[in-house]
Amino acid sequence: MYAKSALQYAARAARVASFMSSSPPAHLFEHTKRFSTTAPTSPAVAHLEVERKFNCNPVLGLLLETSDAQAKGRITPFAAIAQNSPLKFARQPDEMIVDQYFDYEGKLSANNIWVRQRTVNPTSFQTGADDSGWEAKVRVGGDYQNSEFEEVCGKDDVMKLVGRFVPKIQATMNMGTSRKSWVASECSPQDGDRLPRQVLVVIDEAMETMWPIKMNPGEEAKNFKHSVGEVELTRSIELTGDDEADQDLKMRMTGQMSEELKAWMERHEELFPTDPAPQGKLTAFYAWKDMAEVQRAAWMRLVGPF
Repeated sequence: MYAKSALQYAARAARVASFMSSSPPAHLFEHTKRFSTTAPTSPAVAHLEVERKFNCNPVLGLLLETSDAQAKGRITPFAAIAQNSPLKFARQPDEMIVDQYFDYEGKLSANNIWVRQRTVNPTSFQTGADDSGWEAKVRVGGDYQNSEFEEVCGKDDVMKLVGRFVPKIQATMNMGTSRKSWVASECSPQDGDRLPRQVLVVIDEAMETMWPIKMNPGEEAKNFKHSVGEVELTRSIELTGDDEADQDLKMRMTGQMSEELKAWMERHEELFPTDPAPQGKLTAFYAWKDMAEVQRAAWMRLVGPF
């Protein structure tokens, strides 16, 4: 299914490689910066993570499939595609992720706070049964296309934060995500190049299970589904213990990481396209839900309740 795109990619392989030394064009990226802090020893360490989203596409899909096949010793007719690529991909273990999101009358999201309980590779799809996996993402800058988050982890700290804004929380959605990931390494990084040598490439297939919507009278209720790709860059830094200085350090470092990742993606833009602007799972879900409710209301005006 990817043959035509593969031939196009092979014909342009030299141009893709030339991006490694060219000045990248300006593009609009949807990306996320977030950081969390742990203190197992002294001094404390902050774990920083930057994400940028891209649109899933057949060129990258074929390259990943070919790389996976070669890693398993299988013969593939597109071996030259992987061999000529400026990137090599190492498959990581697949994950099934279940996120249950919480809010109260929209007040947390109105204050740029998103609370979830995450379960990875669950034995069932029952969430909220224990105290593990609680996270709160607090927006500290940017917008939906260029966002910066601080991540609060652990149920006690999350509930302490939530208590400043609402008296309780309620489940608002369940998002199941099938995640595939690869470590991408540049084959021939340039001397003196400050861009990252390795990044994590993630492809998510998401489905929301709490809000099936029957949009047309002759159809079954449908659940939201969405695919999106991300590239991720992570680093850890030691903190000084001075809150103001540490906050400034984290913001400066995530800004630097964001620019590095942006340039890395632009250097390999044929594999990680961002036009049209990619949508994250939550943004896409709320857009789908609004559209579905408008369509359902239009049908109800014509035929009545169904």
